[in-house]
Amino acid sequence: MGNLSVKAKAFILFTIGAGLALSFWNLWQIQAGNLWLLAALSFLAAVTHILKVEGPTGTSSYQISFMVYGFTLVLMGTEELIFVILAAHIIEWLWHRYPWFIQSFNYGSFVITATVTGLAYERVSNGFGPLTFNGVVAILAAMAVFTLTNHLMIGLVIWLARGENFAESDVFDTLPLMIDFSLFGLGIGASVIWLTNPYAVVLVIIPLYLIYSTLKVPALMRQAETDSKTGLFNSKFFMQALDMELARAERFERPLTVVMGDLDLLRNINNSYGHLAGDKVIIGVSQIMKNIVRDYDIVSRFGGEEFAILMPETEPEQALMRVEAIRVAVEAARFEVPTSATPIKATISLGISGRYKTGQTANEIIHSADQALYHCKSRGRNRVVLFTRSASFKSANPTVPLKMEGSTEIDGKRPAQQAVLDQKDQNKKNRPDIDKLGKTRFKKETRRVNIDWIQWYITAISLVALYMLLNFTQPLPVIDWIGLGVFSLVVLLSEGLSIDLYDRNTSISTSAAPMIAGTLLFGPLGVLVFSLVQALTAFIKYKSPTNRFFFNASNQIIGGLLCIAFINFTGLVLPEISVPLQLLFTLVSAVIIYISTTSLVTFAIFLTSRDRLKMIWDERFRWLGPYYIGMGIVAYALIFTYHSAGFLGVFVLLVPLFILRLSQKQYIDRTKDVVTQLKENNKDLQQQADEISRLNDELMLVLSQVIDIRDPYVLGHSQRVAHYANKIAKRIGLSEEAIDNVVKAALLHDIGKLGVPDAILLKEGSLNEQEYAIVKQHSGLGAQIIRSCHSLKALIPAVYHHHESYNGKGYPDGLSGDEIPLEARILGLADAIEAMATDRPYHRALESEEILAEIQRRAGSQFDPVLVNSFISIVREEGLSVIINSANKREAGKALIPTIWESVTKGGAYTSI
Repeated sequence: MGNLSVKAKAFILFTIGAGLALSFWNLWQIQAGNLWLLAALSFLAAVTHILKVEGPTGTSSYQISFMVYGFTLVLMGTEELIFVILAAHIIEWLWHRYPWFIQSFNYGSFVITATVTGLAYERVSNGFGPLTFNGVVAILAAMAVFTLTNHLMIGLVIWLARGENFAESDVFDTLPLMIDFSLFGLGIGASVIWLTNPYAVVLVIIPLYLIYSTLKVPALMRQAETDSKTGLFNSKFFMQALDMELARAERFERPLTVVMGDLDLLRNINNSYGHLAGDKVIIGVSQIMKNIVRDYDIVSRFGGEEFAILMPETEPEQALMRVEAIRVAVEAARFEVPTSATPIKATISLGISGRYKTGQTANEIIHSADQALYHCKSRGRNRVVLFTRSASFKSANPTVPLKMEGSTEIDGKRPAQQAVLDQKDQNKKNRPDIDKLGKTRFKKETRRVNIDWIQWYITAISLVALYMLLNFTQPLPVIDWIGLGVFSLVVLLSEGLSIDLYDRNTSISTSAAPMIAGTLLFGPLGVLVFSLVQALTAFIKYKSPTNRFFFNASNQIIGGLLCIAFINFTGLVLPEISVPLQLLFTLVSAVIIYISTTSLVTFAIFLTSRDRLKMIWDERFRWLGPYYIGMGIVAYALIFTYHSAGFLGVFVLLVPLFILRLSQKQYIDRTKDVVTQLKENNKDLQQQADEISRLNDELMLVLSQVIDIRDPYVLGHSQRVAHYANKIAKRIGLSEEAIDNVVKAALLHDIGKLGVPDAILLKEGSLNEQEYAIVKQHSGLGAQIIRSCHSLKALIPAVYHHHESYNGKGYPDGLSGDEIPLEARILGLADAIEAMATDRPYHRALESEEILAEIQRRAGSQFDPVLVNSFISIVREEGLSVIINSANKREAGKALIPTIWESVTKGGAYTSI
């Protein structure tokens, strides 16, 4: 406290003094009443103080104890509330041992707040009960006064102690005000329920637990899913989504496409117009992509000027036209930047790949899309290339007018982006899909459907629902219009806050709970009203065609009437049976609605997609069984509280949940600034790591040149071996890490030559047996050198065994077949290819065709036949230029220093010294 200003000290001491004075005054007036309840409330308040939830910063928190305070105020009075506050703060201080002046100020502040709130409640209620009009107004006034006074006291001490005004301290931000307001109100609502049925107050634990759990989530995670600059998803979210979609595609044998894009020559834009101009281009291209892709595709900024698009339920060949539309739209766009008098242009290259076989990993698909992207770059940029199922490349032809299904041509007279958007609008008008089917609803399908079949199906469902309504015989009781209105409002709000699932073709909402509860409470009339409210809400929210509205309403009507038929069949009346039976009937009703609504939706999707019924059910709806059981429990809680406390009980149970949905969103939004800064720091660290990695690669390249430079005839030898080894490793499908190790091993495979005397290494004639024995030691010596470097230990097997032969006649250990490490077999073949392709004083290079024939002849003896076939397929696909042959340089004379590698013929096998 010694570091605080005089004003801050004075305010703290005043608050402590006022709190003590008010405490003595109020505690003196406590009358002996329900002491056990008072003790229980004091203990509960102390526990919630100890288990308070951390706020947006480490120094802020949310008090679940506000619920206990609201409960105590209305049920017992201001005096008892101050006693509860005193007991809670004493126990909290004993537990945490905060500095005396902090805990004393907190206590004094709460006492002042409680006193002011109690006065407001008493004056406004004027002696009327909480369920009267005056009582309801007094409750709202008490909630507002408690929240604002508490925040005012905190804001003042922060202002005086830290110099932060209300705006800087965020003490009056909407988020903390809403949370405190709702918690205090939840406690008051619980007290009202207690007055009507003390046992029903147990149901308040459900929203209280959800509140506590929800408030903890942002403090634990605090991470954003979007890129702050473009609004696209970030790479982390993209990879998570790709993993989930790939798992689903594997499970149900569905297609999946990944697109990797890279802005062409963005560095030139940055250099010419500045980095702000580059940012403008990135943002503009991002918007173009979002406008052209489908609703359920995921577009992310993968890093820098790189983008990635995930397209579920799409074959790569089908994606080619849409991706070409993106390229055309970017090329046609003009971006206005402050550093240029005229708008600037940009182009983009895009590579496409997809799930072609079972067992593919996300990294493998991304790598193949990257290969297609690199192919774009090497062919001049500004194009789209598909990595095909046969591992070849297919280009989109920019000169061919692009047609989308049912659309007009994109021919340059009309911007591609607008053409695709027009097509999307046209599809929305023409598609007869089903939308928002109750809690699990079908929104849109992109495949062409048989309109007659789906229309006939919707008509049949509507007629069945109408028939059931007209023929359902049940006495019509006195209509509870207030109850119907309350539950209709709950259905509307929960449906309006529905959450999209999967590819945004289905969605799920908590409206299942009020629909089930309303069905059992109000009978067929409730079924009709709530079904129409739910369908109308979905109709307005998603701007759906009329046929979707009829389907949704009919689907809910059928499910609800089946529940009522089940109740009637038992001959029991819900309010007259025991509590366990009521709960059981509610759960059975939830299962009936689950089976009915999802079955009708499944068949609707079958008519639009022609997928197998079982596959649709397993993929989309099987997992919803436990969810509907949970909704059944919540529905019973609604029924119980409605019977016990009327509409106020329903309000107490549900309103905090709706508030917390908004609160959580705002909470996460507040953390984005912090997350953005962390991401920027991480980006800097990643750049530093990339610099170190690049430096290591360059040092390794320099080391390989040092190895080769001892002999001018083998300058560049190691790099050429790495060239062949890299192609072979990629062709056989090694992982990125394994390919990297193969290339590094190729660069260092002859490092042991540093221990071979120059007299032997540079000898132009044949080597004798003793000299050859010394040469053969270089692989072992190289392994020993590498062993001294921890980060290169993974290269030891390849370097040590790269002179082994497939038939076991190589060295140093005479291994054969699969006993030889795969990386060593790759190096052995690459080394020999280079040897045959290089001129030497004692050996002339072979022609490329001769090299292929030679390695094919030695397949199974010197070389791994699988690797030989892989290299031959590479040459057939890419041409003989893959082999860097010096045979065409023979006539250039001995003054020409070869740019490839050293080799000799020894014992009938091509082998590198």
